[in-house]
Amino acid sequence: MPPLPDYQFHDENISSESLLFVAASELNELRAIPLKLTSDPFSHRQRFPSTCRSILDKLPGNNRCVDCNGFGPEWATVTYGALLCIECSGRHRRLGVKVSYVKSIDMDSWSDAEVLAMLEGGNKQVSDFFERHSLLPGRTLLTNAELSKQTERLYRTNAALFYRKNLSKHVRKIRESGGYKGRKSYRNAPNNYGEKNAKSSELSSSPESTGIRRRVQVINVCSTPTKNT
Repeated sequence: MPPLPDYQFHDENISSESLLFVAASELNELRAIPLKLTSDPFSHRQRFPSTCRSILDKLPGNNRCVDCNGFGPEWATVTYGALLCIECSGRHRRLGVKVSYVKSIDMDSWSDAEVLAMLEGGNKQVSDFFERHSLLPGRTLLTNAELSKQTERLYRTNAALFYRKNLSKHVRKIRESGGYKGRKSYRNAPNNYGEKNAKSSELSSSPESTGIRRRVQVINVCSTPTKNT
């Protein structure tokens, strides 16, 4: 199994390969659980797997909220695979689930596809993507009102739509390929997802640019997506 330079594990007794093996097992177990075991949604709640959580916490930028840069985010926008503080999670909830689907890392139930979205996303990845499209003003200190306006504007752009669609497609291909092999495997392998003639992943293979590839020529990044009539 290939090494993972994206992750920096500090326990010398546990290799990144071992953690990946356990994480893949957790995802397989989660996938095997029926979505509706009972009418009581809390009696069979599936927590975010512990080893997957260890990997998630160590992704670049995940120690801070992706929007306000606050420490210790405990909420997630599954749509973008990014972590949020509780205040910014409220702003994302107001966007609606079609724009940003919000969950608590500790209190909500998780499916294997949702966990995969978090492992294949990351705060630095989505922030770098928006910055490449000049959609973020930089890490300036914003008031609550300014932050709310920025959230409303940013996540309704065509660039945001492009990102969430491609992350979703990326996760779907990983699920179809079998067991989880780690981020680098799906970015650098010449035959992505185990297919002989597979196209290159929508996620960049460059270590310096781990975000979804830039396609300025096919999207007007700053505009709001148009609706089909």
